[in-house]
Amino acid sequence: MSKEKAVIEALLFALPEATVEELSKQSGIPKKKVEEALEELKEDYKNRGIRLIEEGGKWKFTIIQDAAEKVKLPPEFPKSLVETMAVIAANRPIKQSDVIKIRGNRAYEHIKRLENLGFISTERKGNTLIIDLTDKFFEYFSISKEELDKIFPKRI
Repeated sequence: MSKEKAVIEALLFALPEATVEELSKQSGIPKKKVEEALEELKEDYKNRGIRLIEEGGKWKFTIIQDAAEKVKLPPEFPKSLVETMAVIAANRPIKQSDVIKIRGNRAYEHIKRLENLGFISTERKGNTLIIDLTDKFFEYFSISKEELDKIFPKRI
């Protein structure tokens, strides 16, 4: 997977939906390359339970209809909380300030809730908190750290 494609994929998981322009601005990748990455990702996800679609000029991941009826998030996981958790998972470990930049001020309460639920841990480093996933996250979602690293490769 190209670096550009990986960055666009991670951004799409972190943002509920985004235009080509927004993805270009967030990533620093030229619009033409973003469009190419989106088309490649759309093809990559064609035969999976998740699809990449474009609606009204905005790109987003969606669950296929057959799976959508069976996939129900527990009530303790509203969509906004899941989106914040996805940002943390995609960028772990991550500074709290970076989560807030991506998700907005409501993420403060999301972080507190996720920590209370035991899905993330925080560690103070200087003036900021470093957030990481806990073993409970990996157990609950039945994914290993190695599998998650394949989905969201570490940036160097």
